[in-house]
Amino acid sequence: MQQNVVLVCLDTVRKDYYDEFASRLAEAANVTYEQCRSASAWSTPSHASILTGELPNEHGVHTHNNDFTTLSQTNTIMGDLEDHTAIGVSANLFAGPQYGFDELFDRFTAVDPDVLFQDAWEPLNVSGHGVKRYVEYVKEARAKGKLSKYTANFLVYQLNQYLDDLPVKSLQDKGASAIISESMRQIRDTDGPFFLFTNFMDAHQPHYSFRGLDESLHDVPVTWSSADGFHDIKWEINRADGVAENTEFLEQFKQLYSASIEYLDRAVLEFVKRIRAETDGDTTFIITADHGENLGSAADEYMFEHTSSLSEGLLHVPMILIDAPISGSMHVTEYASHLALPELIRGLAHGQLPDVTRDRVASEVVGLAPGGADFTPDEQRYYDRLIRTVYEGERKYIWDSLGDRTVYELDADRPCWQEAADRPEGLPEWKSEFFPEPADEVKSRCAADEAAEEESVDEFAEARLRDLGYL
Repeated sequence: MQQNVVLVCLDTVRKDYYDEFASRLAEAANVTYEQCRSASAWSTPSHASILTGELPNEHGVHTHNNDFTTLSQTNTIMGDLEDHTAIGVSANLFAGPQYGFDELFDRFTAVDPDVLFQDAWEPLNVSGHGVKRYVEYVKEARAKGKLSKYTANFLVYQLNQYLDDLPVKSLQDKGASAIISESMRQIRDTDGPFFLFTNFMDAHQPHYSFRGLDESLHDVPVTWSSADGFHDIKWEINRADGVAENTEFLEQFKQLYSASIEYLDRAVLEFVKRIRAETDGDTTFIITADHGENLGSAADEYMFEHTSSLSEGLLHVPMILIDAPISGSMHVTEYASHLALPELIRGLAHGQLPDVTRDRVASEVVGLAPGGADFTPDEQRYYDRLIRTVYEGERKYIWDSLGDRTVYELDADRPCWQEAADRPEGLPEWKSEFFPEPADEVKSRCAADEAAEEESVDEFAEARLRDLGYL
C-alpha cells in the first residue's frame, strides 16, 4: 500500500523549546520520539544525513564541501521511492539551488519570504534604463503569462524596503506562509503518491517582530532585530565568554525564538489540516528539526548559535509523526537518530511503521560552520576542528580531531541538558561501529578534498547569507 509522506523540517528548533511552545503539534502526534538526535549541528551536513542516513564524513557534504551535486537521487531516500514524486520546498539557502540541493528532487521550489508568488520572482532578462527597461519588463513578464504576479511581487518588495526604515512590524513571516502555499500548489499538480520535503526557517536568525507572532510571548521592541551586530555579538560570546555582557540581546533573542516556534506550531498544524482536506490517500507527517540552537546557557557551554559545538542544545531535536499508520499512539523513549530517517520514510511510504530506535547513536560535525571571525591561527584550528559524539544510556562521549575528549551525563527528563561527568572515562571501544577512522585523519582528508577555488555566490545569495548571520 503506497501512501504520501511529508517531512517538515523546523530549522533550528531545539527539543526543550519545542516542548514548551509547540503544544498543538505535540497533541496532534500519534508517535512521539523523545530522544531524537540530529546527525550534525548545522544545515548542510544535517540535511544530507537526513536524506542519506549517513554521517557527514560518509556522505561527504559538510563545511569543506557544501555542494549537494556530489550526491544523486540514488544516494538518497528518493532513490527508494520510485513510485513517489519527490517534491522539495525550502526557505533555507543552503538547502536550495545555490548549492545543488534542488537536483535531488523531481520538482523543487526555493522560497523567498519577501515575495507573494514563488513562481514569479526569478530575474527577468531585461536591459536598458527608465521607460525602455520598464517596457521590456512588462513584455517579458507578459510572455511568461505572469505579469500580474511579477507586478505584485515588485510592489510587495518595494513596500517591504520602505517599511524596513519605519518602526512597524514586518507584514510577512519568514517563509512559512509561502512554503505552505507553494507546497499546496505542487501537491495539487501531482498525480499519485508523493514525498514532500519542506524546510521552515521562521525559527532561524534573524529574529524580529512580524505580524502573526503571539505578543504575549515577547515584549521586544518592533525596531529590534537580532541581525543588528549579530556576527560580532556571536563571536564575542563564543570567543570571550561574553554571555554576561550580552544578556539583554540574548533575552530578546530567546523571546522571539520562542514566539517563532509557537507561530510555527500554529502554521504547520494548519498545513497538516489542509493536506488532509485536499489530498486523496493517506499521508503521514514527520516533523523534526535539522538541528537546534545554542542559547548561551551553562548546558550550552555558554556557546551561542550553531557552530563548533555538539551540545545537546544543538543535537537534541523534536521528532513526531502525525497520522502514522498504527492504531492508538506511541511514546518512544529510546534513542532515535536522523540517520534512521530514510528507513522510517521508506516504511511509511509503504504503510508501515518500522522500529528506528537504537541503543547507541552518533553525531558529527566536520569543520567550522559558515560565519567565522578574524581568527588567530590557533583559534582557526580550534573552531574548525572535527567533533564527534556517541550516546549510550545517559552517557554522552565527545572527542575531536585535536585530541580533546569529554564525557557528559544526560537526564532523559531534561531535554537539551548535559553536564560534564565528575570522573573522566575513556572512549568506548564500540565507537568504531560509527567511526572506524581516527578523527584527525578524517579531518585532514576532508579539508584536503575542499575545492581549491574560492566559493562564490550571487548577490541574492550573499544578501541572504548575511541576513542569516553567516557573513
